Amino acid sequence: RETNTMPQWWGSCWYYLRFMDRENLDELVNPEVEKYWWSVDSYVWGAEHAVLHLLYARFWHKFLYDIGVVSTKEPFGKLRNQWLILAFAYQNKNGWLVANDLVKEENWKYFHLETWEELSQIVAKMSKSLKNVVNPDDIVNEYGADSLRLYEMYMSDFKDAAPWDTKNITWVYRFLDKVWNLFEKGKIGEKDEESMKLLHKTIKKVGEDIEYYKFNTAIASLMILVNYGHPKDEKLAKEWKSSFAKLIHPFAPHIAEELWAIIGNSESVFFAPWPKFDAAMTKDNVIVIWVQILGKLRGELEINVADSKEDILSRAKQVESVQKWLEGKE
Repeated sequence: RETNTMPQWWGSCWYYLRFMDRENLDELVNPEVEKYWWSVDSYVWGAEHAVLHLLYARFWHKFLYDIGVVSTKEPFGKLRNQWLILAFAYQNKNGWLVANDLVKEENWKYFHLETWEELSQIVAKMSKSLKNVVNPDDIVNEYGADSLRLYEMYMSDFKDAAPWDTKNITWVYRFLDKVWNLFEKGKIGEKDEESMKLLHKTIKKVGEDIEYYKFNTAIASLMILVNYGHPKDEKLAKEWKSSFAKLIHPFAPHIAEELWAIIGNSESVFFAPWPKFDAAMTKDNVIVIWVQILGKLRGELEINVADSKEDILSRAKQVESVQKWLEGKE
């Protein structure tokens, strides 16, 4: 008698429930435990799993709801489809694709090694037949796991497909090198106050970006922070470095652990609380406002947010490009 009639992957359609109560040998999930964990907050997978996983996971969950095993009608709160990593491919004038190992690049042009026919470069899905697949082990061996991880998250928005270009990893690798030098030798920013304000703005932005899967813009803000440098004051510099190690940890965990140790910590940065930002430090005191005459833009003025209305109006009238439009007018 054959009892193994379920497809191999059917178990993955309800394993999120089993994870909630894996030591329980008497039931799939204890009702109290299931109510504590509730449903999965965010379901992240490629769009190609919409049938063989997402559809059947919802089927099983609804079935379990109908028989009273779970208390939620839907298994997942939000669906996020991750992007595909694409790769460069090459085709001739007839549209036939050519494997990468048969392509030679000369002066930014591409030629077929056997026929020397000029080829056009296109973006396509990675394929073994086209030999445009990238082996992660090769990247890790040459640039390190953090560089690979950072590049994957920085190359595009989480939901958008993007072409892989190994040459661009060197740019990310240099950023990590700059981070290391910052902690070892120290690049001091022009003003301590500005360094700390930029740090608090970055803590706020990185936290929000992670929440919304905007990993690429989070990494970009870390790059801006590093380019400015840390404070000169020793106490502030230590606070800056401590916060930065925590901020970069989700993106480059290996170097984050080393940076965390460099500043004198013995326990892993993994156990450190996420840094908090001072809301007052995230606001700009100096802003640029437009000066309009009869509804038309005639100039700009840099003001402090604490300036009075009368002071701003008086200074606006002194802007050179504004004065000629005020002649004979109130």
